Amino acid sequence: MTKKLDQRSAIEKYNDPNTYFLTTKEVAQLLGVAYSTVMAAYRETGHIMDGVPVHRIGQKTLKIRSADLRKVVGA
Repeated sequence: MTKKLDQRSAIEKYNDPNTYFLTTKEVAQLLGVAYSTVMAAYRETGHIMDGVPVHRIGQKTLKIRSADLRKVVGA
């Protein structure tokens, strides 16, 4: 069984109400900042911005709830 990769852009995923999580790289693209900026904010505070926590899934996977991001940024 092969894993189906989601080829949609970050903005398409953000606008899709059925998308529950975004990666840190996708959020960096949406916000127009470098990935390292998002990671620095996460390491420092556990959030990428006020009201948008980062969830660790397993040891390496970091995800951001799209609903949290929509509340802060706007949808």
